[in-house]
Amino acid sequence: MNQRGPAMILQQIRLHPFGGATDRPVPFSPGLNVVLGPNEAGKSTLVNALRSVLFRTTQLTATRFRSEMQTYVPVTGGDTVRVTLLFAVNGQAYTLEKCWGASKASRLCLPGGGELTGPEKVEKELAGLLHFGEGTYNYVLITYQSHLAGTVDELRKNPLASTEALTSLLQRSIFQSDGVSIERLRALVRAREEVYFGRWDRKKGAPEDGRDFDKPWEKGVGTILERWYRLRETEHAYRAAFEYEKKIDEFAARTYSLQQEVDAVAGYVNAHAPFVADARKRSEVAARLEKINAEIPKLREVQQQWPRNEEQVKRLHDEVAALREQYRALLAEQRQTEESLGQQALRDTFAKAQREHDRVAEEERRLAALRNIGDQDLKRLKDAESALKSLQIKVESQ
Repeated sequence: MNQRGPAMILQQIRLHPFGGATDRPVPFSPGLNVVLGPNEAGKSTLVNALRSVLFRTTQLTATRFRSEMQTYVPVTGGDTVRVTLLFAVNGQAYTLEKCWGASKASRLCLPGGGELTGPEKVEKELAGLLHFGEGTYNYVLITYQSHLAGTVDELRKNPLASTEALTSLLQRSIFQSDGVSIERLRALVRAREEVYFGRWDRKKGAPEDGRDFDKPWEKGVGTILERWYRLRETEHAYRAAFEYEKKIDEFAARTYSLQQEVDAVAGYVNAHAPFVADARKRSEVAARLEKINAEIPKLREVQQQWPRNEEQVKRLHDEVAALREQYRALLAEQRQTEESLGQQALRDTFAKAQREHDRVAEEERRLAALRNIGDQDLKRLKDAESALKSLQIKVESQ
């Protein structure tokens, strides 16, 4: 059995850029590492980056670059792809960096602080650190599941050339992975798969039976579905908050519009305040004028009746004077009758005189009432005519 040096332990690979990764470091843990993920997650890109940094020279012709590396140039643009690999051999740290495209470069940082540049020196040193050739890595250690059948056929064709190396490699792999068997690894992968993909339909990319967050699965929910439910709840809350914020914006816009209308009305009122005050005065004058116009017919009626009242007053005055004369005559007659007639005749005469006296008093009261009404009405008529003329002058001047 051939004796080979210490194994190469991968510590980290960095794609910057390479394929869909612009700057993506991927660390490796001690022991067995399993890369698990759905389609288009970047598993194949990671394997191709590892193959390229270990075995592909940076001195590629334009034709080889287009056929082998152009597919890893970022779609966002650029003309260079770059991969950096950190690994250890016998506890000594190495850093390998390769660039393909416009910036062709190969660099290997050695444990003692030295550095190798140039593709030939780097490839030669790297070949001494690798235990197997490129074919063993490509078809056995870094192979696709679809290539396993071809790998087995190749091993069958060349059993002597590969059995010893492969046996040694598998023995070291079992020791370095703490003796984990393939069956145990498969069981662990399935258990981990259930933890992540429980109740998740990977073909549809949705929960099993289409059960959304409003009717979620309660048992057997994996990490992916749990995160998906949280995402859906967050999206729902976000949409509700967005609608609420939209209503608030509409209310604010309406409030602002109403405030502008209020400001416009206030400005209009302030600008037309003198006209408003003038209109208020005109309204007050018009009310007073209307009241006076309503009183004028009554005053004119009083004015028309004044001559008749004055004649009546004069007539009543004459009647009162005549009644007084009659009263005095009756008193004289009473005295005469008292002497000539008996007590009864005197009483009758006195009663008659008393009635005449009451009549005179009544006529005097009527006369006094007619005089008071006439004087007041005449004065009110004159005052109303004067106020009417004054108000008409004010109205015509405004």
